[in-house]
Amino acid sequence: MDPFKHTDPLVLQTARLTERTPFCPEDQVIAEYFDGEISEQDHQQVERHLADCHYCLARIGVLNRQQDD
Repeated sequence: MDPFKHTDPLVLQTARLTERTPFCPEDQVIAEYFDGEISEQDHQQVERHLADCHYCLARIGVLNRQQDD
């Protein structure tokens, strides 16, 4: 996987969101989660985080929109 394939749009398009917490996964982890290239344990951890984090849900939304283009 190209390490910059999904991380650059995440940085650019979520920069205006101010709700990021110290518990938010790094951009690379979000990109790996989105691509399905993450361990089952990490997948479950990200899923639990997404249940409560609007910032990270928006990051996933950015990737979905980018994929649709």
